Amino acid sequence: RMVVHAGRDIVSNELAMGGVWEIASPQDMLRPLGEKYHLPRGGVFLDIGGNLGYYSLLFAREGYQVITVEPMTKNREAIEGSLCLNPSLRKSITLVAAALVAPEEVGNRRCVIRSTNYQINMGNGQLKCGTAAAVAPCEAGDG
Repeated sequence: RMVVHAGRDIVSNELAMGGVWEIASPQDMLRPLGEKYHLPRGGVFLDIGGNLGYYSLLFAREGYQVITVEPMTKNREAIEGSLCLNPSLRKSITLVAAALVAPEEVGNRRCVIRSTNYQINMGNGQLKCGTAAAVAPCEAGDG
């Protein structure tokens, strides 16, 4: 069980309708490489841009330690809600409230993360950095 966004989110809608997003098990990630490759058991999975945490929950359920990096507050709240619904997985998932970026790309500029499309994919964020005038904290349509 997991928490999803209500409406206007591709990932949430897919999970609510079918219970799966892209893969059904960790091993499915290697399917394009053929049958000769297998994931190691009990490793560490780094989920960069964790979104709702589907991959994090999936890997934790299979015994992996998971580090989930997710900068968007609403997504982190959904992940925390999912951990409340699955308390046995909490010890396996470390949730990091951050966006990963090369320091030289940020410098002294202001950075804001916002949805790439609030109409259909509100949980997918994009980091924008620039001067305070160039990067407003909100844009028309944000919500």
